[in-house]
Amino acid sequence: MSAIPKIVHYIWVGPNPITPLAVRCIASWKKYLPDYKIKLWNETNSPMDHHYVKAMYEKGKWAFVSDYIRFWVLANEGGIYLDTDMEVLKPLDDFLGQVGFVGRSKSGHIESSIIGAIPQADFVQKALSVYDKDHVYNLVTSPVVLQNVINELNDISIKIYDYSYFFPCDEGEKVDSSSLANAYTNHHWAESWVPHARVRKLARRLGLMQIIKKFV
Repeated sequence: MSAIPKIVHYIWVGPNPITPLAVRCIASWKKYLPDYKIKLWNETNSPMDHHYVKAMYEKGKWAFVSDYIRFWVLANEGGIYLDTDMEVLKPLDDFLGQVGFVGRSKSGHIESSIIGAIPQADFVQKALSVYDKDHVYNLVTSPVVLQNVINELNDISIKIYDYSYFFPCDEGEKVDSSSLANAYTNHHWAESWVPHARVRKLARRLGLMQIIKKFV
């Protein structure tokens, strides 16, 4: 079985400068993943001509642009995708033997802030196909796409980790040493992609599992 390559992918598109929190989180990746290639995806090297990416970019919906790009880069190169508000707390080598991995937040929902995959992994390809055949806009976020695809495939090779691994703290929850004791990452729920922060917070709060019953 192929291993997940030692590549960390992150995305930054749009006119806003990268945030101090993102700079701090990226520094944590370099600290704990010194032998990983860290690759930035932006307007210069991303599939900006894809119909979904183009439509979202023209509307200034940077978060939704990144939703497609994360699946696209993982399908093509494999590796680990990280949101820029994901702080790494320890090495991630323990997860490289999987075909793919994701994590749940405390709410029980699968999140898309960290995704690991071998190149051409079925679940990533399936996620891409959602965007390829449907003009899915606005409230259809990448966690919803990911959740539906994983449910559809029912593939035991995709490892789903509980919140303690990657999402030890909920949004607004006080961070302390005990909550981070066994965590590999900590998500800061920064909602960097303004002006859609309120939409995406609402999306997580509602779960959005009723918006689309089935994609594929």
